[in-house]
Amino acid sequence: MLRLRARHRALATTREAWTKGQFVEALGAHGVDRLVADFVWDALLPFYHASLVPYPDDSIDDLLKIDPEDMEDIAAAFWAGAELPVPSATHPTTIPGRLTVTGFAQWLDAQARDAGLTG
Repeated sequence: MLRLRARHRALATTREAWTKGQFVEALGAHGVDRLVADFVWDALLPFYHASLVPYPDDSIDDLLKIDPEDMEDIAAAFWAGAELPVPSATHPTTIPGRLTVTGFAQWLDAQARDAGLTG
């Protein structure tokens, strides 16, 4: 954990600390609905250390080191908040591996679009 914090601290010195609005706008340029982008910022921000904030190209695996189980919890929170059917043995859903923040947001956005929640 100390190495991760040091890595985040070092990276934070090399890039601008975006606001949530800038992040939502950047994901919007990748076709992600504002509500989904807003959720992704809030869900992933606790995994960032120092003054580092989410960027679209950040790797969930390499930079954030988020366990697959935690990603499942984040997705479940999205589904619950959006009142989407929660995956089960009869309705399975698999989160793709090796995603960037944008890739995860696009995947969540596709889930919402399939359910008719976003345009």
